[in-house]
Amino acid sequence: MALSAEDRRTRFGSERNAEGLGRYVNRIDFERHWVLGATATCGELVGVAHMPIDRGVGEFGVSVNPRGRRRGVGLALATQALAEAQRAGAREFRFDYSSSNEAMRRIAVALDMKLTRRGSEVSARLPLQHAAVTNQ
Repeated sequence: MALSAEDRRTRFGSERNAEGLGRYVNRIDFERHWVLGATATCGELVGVAHMPIDRGVGEFGVSVNPRGRRRGVGLALATQALAEAQRAGAREFRFDYSSSNEAMRRIAVALDMKLTRRGSEVSARLPLQHAAVTNQ
């Protein structure tokens, strides 16, 4: 709720009012989805990531408030979400973003993700590999 209308549009790809955000939060399954937070040293929440894993795909979404931007908060949350997706056995980690969203592009590049552009939208994908379990 602390994000501006423009920040909400950037995060969700469309405008979200308080009611729309409420519906989004109510759909989060806290037993099956990962919700990660980042705080400043004063304890203020500066970033939140949400990642459901559906059919082996971890779909990452993140919001960072203005005071937490350009400090590595988004990348730290993405790195942690990626680790959680790997631990959960997901076969792919991904997110979509507007081509104008430089912060998400930097995260995708830092994680060495494959980028595919369709119009003004970019899909970032990273196949996940898991060590084979063998009985010895």
